[in-house]
Amino acid sequence: MLQYSFPYSTLINFIVFALLGLYALRYRKRPGGAYFVGMTLLLAFNAFASIMELMSAPFETKLFWRNLQQIPLLLSPIACLGLVLDLTGMKRTKRDTLLKLITIPAVVYLILIFTDSYHHLMRVNVTLEPFGQTERIRVQSTNLSIFFLVTARIIGLLTLAVMLLHLRKVSRFYRNQHLLVMVALLFPYVFTLLSYISDVQISVSLSTIPMGILLFYALFQYKLLRVRPLAKEKVFEVIQDGILVVDPHGLIADVNPAGLRIWRELAEGGLNRVHGEKLEESLSNYPELLSLYKLGEQAAIRLQIRQRHYSVSLLPITEEGISAGALLLFADITDRHHYESDLLKRATMDGLTQVYNRQHVMEMTEKALADMEPETASLALMLLDIDYFKSINDTYGHHVGDQVLEQFALVLKREAKDKGLVGRMGGEEFAVVLPGYEPESAYPVAENIRKAVEGQAIRPEGLLEPIRITVSIGIAGTKRASSTFKELYQQADEALYEAKKQGRNRTMGKEGLDEARG
Repeated sequence: MLQYSFPYSTLINFIVFALLGLYALRYRKRPGGAYFVGMTLLLAFNAFASIMELMSAPFETKLFWRNLQQIPLLLSPIACLGLVLDLTGMKRTKRDTLLKLITIPAVVYLILIFTDSYHHLMRVNVTLEPFGQTERIRVQSTNLSIFFLVTARIIGLLTLAVMLLHLRKVSRFYRNQHLLVMVALLFPYVFTLLSYISDVQISVSLSTIPMGILLFYALFQYKLLRVRPLAKEKVFEVIQDGILVVDPHGLIADVNPAGLRIWRELAEGGLNRVHGEKLEESLSNYPELLSLYKLGEQAAIRLQIRQRHYSVSLLPITEEGISAGALLLFADITDRHHYESDLLKRATMDGLTQVYNRQHVMEMTEKALADMEPETASLALMLLDIDYFKSINDTYGHHVGDQVLEQFALVLKREAKDKGLVGRMGGEEFAVVLPGYEPESAYPVAENIRKAVEGQAIRPEGLLEPIRITVSIGIAGTKRASSTFKELYQQADEALYEAKKQGRNRTMGKEGLDEARG
């Protein structure tokens, strides 16, 4: 028969769990952290009490330390269950209620153990037996005591069952981590089974050492206490925003269902695999996203994928100043984009003619003037007024006048396309802003507009005969960035007035020279 004796296995057990518990104190506020610390310190205390039992000489002292060993024996499985419940995302109130209920039998057992000398409900007989070169307490338990001890084992099996049920819910990236925890929890049962079926007697302290080592590995290799399954299951899986989790090496560690759908849209069917893929390689065709990721700091961009619009945010994850990866968040802002576009359109466009309104023309002209390069750039402003427009309203009604304005605006946009900005200043007065043009070079553009309007037959609804209109145009220009819209407008308005004064249907510059044709 092989038998381990004091102090080696028990002392090693004490050192392992004491160091592990103290080291894990820094993570006590993280999911499962407090339970992990409590469990490891309880197991360290169990080893310490076992050492004190073996080192003590009087029977009463040995019995006292043996009784103290029952505290971690009953409470450490409960702490382990709390750790697993916290990691697997059980709500705090439900978890605390369950743990309190499970703790009640353990407290009853401990009270009965420490008072057994008065009622003998837990132990039939208590004697000393040899253990190596010393002696330890030998206990013959009652059926009631065995019942409580079996309860502790059932709690351990319940912990394994919770991990097993949760295993099917986790992604491949976390599956090895969960399997490692399950293997660690199985070790005490394996050692107990070996003790029953073989001639090898192994102490409880020794049987928990492999569990401690594996949990230590899971804690620091897989960062067990740094994962928040509750967020993953309750938020990560159901949130409408797409989430990509990127590890410190740039590999895609996880993706939620919404993120997977967005990723497939982004890839247009070309990126079937996601987990474990190198993010930079996957984004090689998407420079905006690649630049966002390489930036390495919190930032956001807007991205259109097919008919949808997204706000893509990068959230770096750091721990103690060291990069631990990043999150890419894809928020669908299609509705907001359309709403903002509609608001912008309402704020900048004339509702009837669908050209820019007066305020926007003023703002864009001022901006163009501010952006002018000294001595090299120029800008021209045309004011256009439909001739005798009041008579159209008086003769046919305002509904026809509105149709004339709409079709006139279409001609303006067609003739000024790629040349400048078209706007309605009010009533039948319109403007065309031509950056880079001088009055001389703006004149042919104005004449093309005037002739196009003159040759356009407008056919309002409800009228049998078409309406023909003409337009008078005034031009002003500048090469000075210090010029203002107000100055240009006044000059163009004076030229427009002169064009009307000299018979309408003509183009005039600010000098008042008649450049009309026909």
